[in-house]
Amino acid sequence: MPFMRAHGDPKTLNREPWLQTPRVQQAIRNAVYFRYQLIHYLYTLFHISRHDGLPIIRPMWYEFPEASDLFTNDKQFMFGHAILNAPKINAPSDEEIWTDFTHDVEIELPSESIWYSFNSKLQIPEEYYDAPKTLAVGDQETATFIRGGNILPMLKIYGQETALLNAIKNPLVLDIYSDENGYAIGILYLDDGMSMEYDTQNAQTLVHFFMHNITDVSVMKIDSDDNHYAPSCGKTIAEVNIYGVENQPTNVVDVWFNRNANFIYNKSAKSVHVKDLYLPTDCGFHQGEEHNLLQLIY
Repeated sequence: MPFMRAHGDPKTLNREPWLQTPRVQQAIRNAVYFRYQLIHYLYTLFHISRHDGLPIIRPMWYEFPEASDLFTNDKQFMFGHAILNAPKINAPSDEEIWTDFTHDVEIELPSESIWYSFNSKLQIPEEYYDAPKTLAVGDQETATFIRGGNILPMLKIYGQETALLNAIKNPLVLDIYSDENGYAIGILYLDDGMSMEYDTQNAQTLVHFFMHNITDVSVMKIDSDDNHYAPSCGKTIAEVNIYGVENQPTNVVDVWFNRNANFIYNKSAKSVHVKDLYLPTDCGFHQGEEHNLLQLIY
């Protein structure tokens, strides 16, 4: 979230992260890195909110107005258009915080979309749709689900980052969660993150990502609007993860550099991991027109 700190009553025990048990420290570390990973998604949501007035945190009925049974659901919410989160409401016992334990979290996933677990990257079985279900969530995990058909621009985390201002310089990892037809879309907003030049000098860029499933070929495309934020040249895509891939590709082509890309297909996870990339997000290359970046050939 944009604002994050430890809350508590003045009479409670010290709540600084380094004063907690090792397991709680690790959970806090995971949450902070998760926030770092999502920072571009979050920043893009704020741009959309400023431009179109759409809320960042949305009740379920906002995204799914036809699902009347979700109108009174106050145990989960949408974080933008793509992410559903069900917070852990029940606190663990004093004994549990020292051991491995799970939280029982109640979720209800609308069948208007397919859903993926953020933790496992696996598609959620249909029996979890359209009815409240209890899900066991590990103490180091969050009950976070991704709506199929979305591309999330994630910040690559190396595990040594001590400040977001340093981590923000890292390259991107595109996480592509295919819908039932193999399509996905996503956007990325870029400016300097510090000044008002996005407003006074139009120094901003909005990048669009597309995943099209064509016969025997899946194509990832990119374009950007007519504005151009020059430093976005330095923001590159280092990896692409595609989830919901039923069949193993025979080849993945880095179209931008006209070469075969290094990739790994995970049959059990139905995912493709493409690595060692150096794909540009903007730099004026994509203004006003689509360009192919990757092709998965089956």
